[in-house]
Amino acid sequence: MDSFVVFLLVALCFSCLVLFVRTRALSSELKRERKLGVLKSAFIRNLGNEIRTPLLSMRRHARMIADEAVFLSKDEKKGISGQLNFNVDLISTLLDEMSSCMGNTEERKVKYDNFSPNLICQQCILTNMNNTYLVPEVNLRFRREIEDSTFVRSDTRIVELILNKLIINACKFTKKGEIVIGCTTKDTPDFLNIYVEDTGDGIPADRIGYLFDWFDNPHDGADAEFDLSIAQMMAVKIGGLLSLDEKYSPGTRMVLSLPMRQ
Repeated sequence: MDSFVVFLLVALCFSCLVLFVRTRALSSELKRERKLGVLKSAFIRNLGNEIRTPLLSMRRHARMIADEAVFLSKDEKKGISGQLNFNVDLISTLLDEMSSCMGNTEERKVKYDNFSPNLICQQCILTNMNNTYLVPEVNLRFRREIEDSTFVRSDTRIVELILNKLIINACKFTKKGEIVIGCTTKDTPDFLNIYVEDTGDGIPADRIGYLFDWFDNPHDGADAEFDLSIAQMMAVKIGGLLSLDEKYSPGTRMVLSLPMRQ
């Protein structure tokens, strides 16, 4: 009889252990599913916002081409064609990178090529002139600090995507003044720093420590942190780093640092 009781106790303990392990696994799976749900919601919301800007630019160019009263020179046609291709590539890269962030196994590989940082900045400014968040009271402009002959080797499309995210965020939170995009190697000759600075309200002190970890700790209502978290992952992917210049005032200054040599 005693042996039978012991057997029952052991069996009961084992069953409780199995139930505990399964409960922990189920709880972990539920947390993962909830996190994935938050990620998907944020992904869809931000994807719609980001795609809208290049699409508006493409629509503006399409209207220009269709207007019979507008005569376009060869250079103008070439410029419009280049901008349309830029927007198409931007949307394609955005979809590829967002898909990879959501767990798609067909992740876009890094494609290194040489590009002009000054040209990339000016292209991104041109694209964001139709940004729905850009208000008339804000001047979006380029600041030239390095020679146009300066070239950097990195993934051009990913750099464009990061810069557009930074510009879109700056437009969201800047209601007057200016947004300035520029490049510099000052104080960091081994790195190119591409910056986006604005005269907005700045980032609240209690949010600074969470800017780049949204994907690790997702929460609703933090679109800027979602964008910056993705941008940081992409920056690291191409050997760079995204940072906040905490000494900059007033407003916000985000810096994408890329190695000059790879």
